[in-house]
Amino acid sequence: MKKTLSKTIGGLAFGAVAAILMCGTNAGACSLPAGMGLRPVNFADPALKLGVASAPSEAPQAKRESASSAGVVGLWQATYSSAGTVVDMAFEAFHSDGTEMLNDITPPAEGNVCLGVWVQESPRTFKLTHPSWTFDASGNLTGTATFQTTINLTSADTFSGTYTLTYYDTHGTQGSVYTGTMTATRILPQY
Repeated sequence: MKKTLSKTIGGLAFGAVAAILMCGTNAGACSLPAGMGLRPVNFADPALKLGVASAPSEAPQAKRESASSAGVVGLWQATYSSAGTVVDMAFEAFHSDGTEMLNDITPPAEGNVCLGVWVQESPRTFKLTHPSWTFDASGNLTGTATFQTTINLTSADTFSGTYTLTYYDTHGTQGSVYTGTMTATRILPQY
């Protein structure tokens, strides 16, 4: 998630993650845009249907227990919101080595992949950090953004959380700070 989302969804590159998450111009990977020019995502738009189905009800119990016991490790479909408006959707993979990868709906040419690291804080709470670069409309480096997320497992196959996105210029001076919420559903194998 290096720049902005396409105009069809109003842009937002996350993070995160984060994010995961970002609309408008001058956005970097996993970062909300300067100016918060957010528009709601139209989930009725066929171009935005991610095609993720829930696990089949006849899934063997052993496979369900394996996914359920994984904690946050696995593949998730995440939705990010700011001020009650959906600003991004993503596939997010948490790896057992403490790394994470997010692929959001930003076009690939604009940088739709974001990397992060996570730690487990309690049995159901995880902390995630995404660092990213930010650029102006001409592609010049303008600084960095740090996307920090707190994730709470609400069940074996769902989580919710909050995020804070902080911008810094090239001298490390803190700029804008944005906050929001997220929800996610585990993606299980379809067979």
